[in-house]
Formats: sequence, structure tokens, C-alpha cells
Amino acid sequence: MAGSRSGPPVKTGACPCVADLLDYAQGNIGSDDRQRIDTHLTSTSCAYCRSWIAKGAKDPTPAPVAGPAKWQRSAAFRELERRLQNLEECS
Repeated sequence: MAGSRSGPPVKTGACPCVADLLDYAQGNIGSDDRQRIDTHLTSTSCAYCRSWIAKGAKDPTPAPVAGPAKWQRSAAFRELERRLQNLEECS
């Protein structure tokens, strides 16, 4: 049972990616993705996803600005990595 485990919550195969959860927490996600995450949270009460949403709500960092595709992907990855490190330091 998940409630009896010690340690951090565990991700399941049905969990959205962390980037989507952070965008969800900050209101930067499309309606289809928001509905998908809402459904996941309602049907599973997923502690893993709820923990990332709570962390994301504490991090007001805006998403990277759009640019050329290759630069945008690497910049987005670096920005996500930085945001995750900041969240880990806050925990």
C-alpha cells in the first residue's frame, strides 16, 4: 500500500512527465493536457504527481522563450534541469 511506504512517492507508468506537471502547477498547459492530468489525479490520488505539482507551484520561473527548434530544445532541457535542481534544493 502506497500510504505505508517510507521514502518519496513512486512514479507509475500512468504518471505524466515532470515537465507537464510543473507546467500544470503554473497554469502553463493546454486544456487537453490539463484534463488528462486532472483525470489522473482524480482517479489515482497520485502522491508522486501531487508532490511535483506542489513543488512546481513554489517555483515561479517562467518557461523558456521560443526560438529556433534545436536551440529551443537544448535551452528547454537546460531550463528544466535548472528548475528541477532548484526544487530539489527547496525540499
